[in-house]
Amino acid sequence: MAEKNGTVHFPTITDYEYFADNPDNKTAITSFTASRGIVTLKSRVDAADPSFLAAEPLIAEEMPEFLQEILNADKIVTIGIFYVKIDLQNQRVLAIQSNKLDSYNDLVNDNLRATGLLQFTMDDGNALEIMEGIEAGTGSINNYKDRIVKISNNEVAELTMASGPSENIITDELFSCANPGGQERKENQAWGLEFAESSCPSPGNNMARNMGDLKLVYQKVVVYFSLIAKEKCRRVCVFGGSVNTSPTISVDMFLSGTVTYKRCGWNDKSANYTSNFTNSNEKSWRPFESSRRLANYNFTVQFNQRDTRSGTANFAAMNIRSN
Repeated sequence: MAEKNGTVHFPTITDYEYFADNPDNKTAITSFTASRGIVTLKSRVDAADPSFLAAEPLIAEEMPEFLQEILNADKIVTIGIFYVKIDLQNQRVLAIQSNKLDSYNDLVNDNLRATGLLQFTMDDGNALEIMEGIEAGTGSINNYKDRIVKISNNEVAELTMASGPSENIITDELFSCANPGGQERKENQAWGLEFAESSCPSPGNNMARNMGDLKLVYQKVVVYFSLIAKEKCRRVCVFGGSVNTSPTISVDMFLSGTVTYKRCGWNDKSANYTSNFTNSNEKSWRPFESSRRLANYNFTVQFNQRDTRSGTANFAAMNIRSN
C-alpha cells in the first residue's frame, strides 16, 4: 500500500485483491491509514458525527467495513492506475485514470462528462476485468460497456477489442461468469416481551420492547462482494413510538447459519457458524467477501433473542439464494 492524493493506493489490482480476498490481512490497513493521516469513512463513522451521518445515511448501515477502511472522506480509493469512487447513494461506481488532469476533482464533483470516465452500476460485476484490460493496453475505454454485457452474459470468447488484440485477460474463465440472479436481500424484525421502561414518555404507560432488526444480504459493490447476516437490537416504546437510545440492551443475542457458495473461478465452498448467547445490541456473520462476484450461493441463518428478565427466547429463520 501507498498514499496518493489523500487516498489509500493499491499499486496494482493484484495488491487490492490481496486485501479484499483475505480478511486476516486487513488489520494492516487501519495501521497504515492512521500512520499517514488519511481520513477514512470508517473514522468518520466511528466518530459518530451527527452531520456526517445525516448527510450520508447509507455509509454506516450499508457500506461494508472493508470499504469504509479503504475509502477516504470523498469515498475514493486508488486501485492500480485508477481513482475509484463508490457512491451508494446513486448506486454506482466511477473510475478514471489518475494521471489525467483534474481526474480526482472530476470524481469528487461527479463530473459524468469527464473524458475517460468509467461508470458502473451495482449489477456490474466485472469492473476489475475492465480496468485490468485498459491498464494492460488490451482494452479500450471506448467500448467498455460492450465488454460489461459480454462478460455478464458469458460471451467473452466472442469479444474482439476495437483497438489492440483480443482481450486475453477477461476471456479467462477464472473471473468471468454471469450474474447469478435470485434473492439478494431479506429483512425482518423480531420482537421481545414487553417490560416497564421509565424513559418511555407515554403518560400512564411506560412499556417498552426490545426489537431486533434482521437482515441477510448479498452485497454487490462492483469491486467488492460479500454475504452478511446482521442482527441489531434496539429498545422501542410500545406507546408513543419514542426510541430509547440507551446502549444498555437487556437481551441476549445469538445467531447460527449455513452457507454454500461458488465464487467465479473457485470451487464450491461451504461453512457453518454458531455464536454464543451474549448480551449485546449487535451481532453479525460475514462468511464470504471478495473482489470478485459469486456464481451461486445459498445462505440460511437463524437469528435468536433471549430476554434476560424472563429467559424467554424468540427467533426468526431467513434464507437468500441465487437462481
